[in-house]
Amino acid sequence: MSASDRGNSPILSYRMMWDSQTGTSNILLVESIIFTYTIPGLLSHKPYKFKVQARNIYGYGSFSDEAIIYTTDVPHPMDTLVSSKYGDNT
Repeated sequence: MSASDRGNSPILSYRMMWDSQTGTSNILLVESIIFTYTIPGLLSHKPYKFKVQARNIYGYGSFSDEAIIYTTDVPHPMDTLVSSKYGDNT
């Protein structure tokens, strides 16, 4: 987004909304100028929907497209890596 698209005004905060799969959608999760956010207590193998909206001195812009994030279990440990100076794995 260019400065002219923002009315030549800097972004003051972002609003992140989510659907927590509890029957109520569009819950305000955070409103801040932060760029990362951790959500504790998510259930594994469930879809969660998020959208973001920016605010400047003129108010809020449009919401972003909705993103669907699927949670997973703890990642599987990596296998041990073996390397060789000569390209053989012995």
